[in-house]
Amino acid sequence: MTPTRACLLSILLLRSMWAFLRRLSVVSKLCYRGRFMTKRVRVGLGLLLVVAGASGRVVLGAECGGTVTCQCGDTLDGSYELTADLGPCEGDGLRLRKAAVLNCHGHTVTGAADAEPGTTDHHPSYGLKLDGTHGAVVRGCKVTRFDYGILLSDARDSQVIGSEAFHNGNFKTRVGYGIHLSRSQNNTVQDCIVRESADEGIHIGNGSDGNSLIDNQSTDNGRENLYILSAQRNRLLRNRAKGAGAADLYMKHASENLIEDNGFTDRPVVVRGLASKNTFADNIFGAGLRFEAYGDDRTEVPTNNVVRGGRIRGESACVEFVEAHDNLVEAVAFDHCRRVAARSLMPSSNDLVDVDLTDVRLDLAGG
Repeated sequence: MTPTRACLLSILLLRSMWAFLRRLSVVSKLCYRGRFMTKRVRVGLGLLLVVAGASGRVVLGAECGGTVTCQCGDTLDGSYELTADLGPCEGDGLRLRKAAVLNCHGHTVTGAADAEPGTTDHHPSYGLKLDGTHGAVVRGCKVTRFDYGILLSDARDSQVIGSEAFHNGNFKTRVGYGIHLSRSQNNTVQDCIVRESADEGIHIGNGSDGNSLIDNQSTDNGRENLYILSAQRNRLLRNRAKGAGAADLYMKHASENLIEDNGFTDRPVVVRGLASKNTFADNIFGAGLRFEAYGDDRTEVPTNNVVRGGRIRGESACVEFVEAHDNLVEAVAFDHCRRVAARSLMPSSNDLVDVDLTDVRLDLAGG
């Protein structure tokens, strides 16, 4: 490639990358000084990180960390301490890889929040993306105005500690989470605040097993404050969920999860579909607990779940079983409970053991 063509290529690439606009003038000057400044042009091109994998996917972004200042869209492999707010970022905030460590010291990473999901030129934006990390740490960060606040994607043994994700997502389409775990295992989200997301607060998604949510607050999110979807062996300990939304906790096709000592204040907890062998221990249910089939498919129903200890309050129904069977509610205090309801078109049984049903109406139908 001739020096002239190299100059033109570098300019075109830089124009397509908003994160490198501040470097455009440097490369342009090098290009116009002469046709034979090959070495300097290569240095200019070296400012770009262009990695093409076996799949042909191209990843654009600069590496940062240590003494190299992180800018919007950069990738962090090492350690970095944020000394000022970052953004507004037109795309992603920061991407973390390997065992990266990011300490924001309370500073805020802000997105542009001006593109509509579904348009041809829009890709979801992420405030902080832990991409295939192993042992990474995010601490003391505030993230706002992205499609997704903090994403853990194929992450392992990583931590998000003492951080806050607020007002993330698209509020017209109601898409976007505060913290999203996708295909990620054995990670910890602890002492975080997640609020005012367009859709869900903290979402543990498909294939995300063995993760821990500890001492978090998830409030006033658009649909669900906490959500577990098709995931196993996760632990929710001492979290608090309250405020607006359809459910404080929604579990669908989720199994063998431990839900312990949490406070679900204002909205019900819903367990749906092929959800089995989940244990609920010493929780406070402020708006009832519901076990229900997935749609009209009576083969996809909650079974063999255990609710032990704690307290359940429900203005309408404290506990409701819809096509669910072989679940156990034991030694739970009912508070201002009007009824326990069960609905089934097939013979089914669920057990209430060591529960005071005085003044509680049993509403049974079908089966």
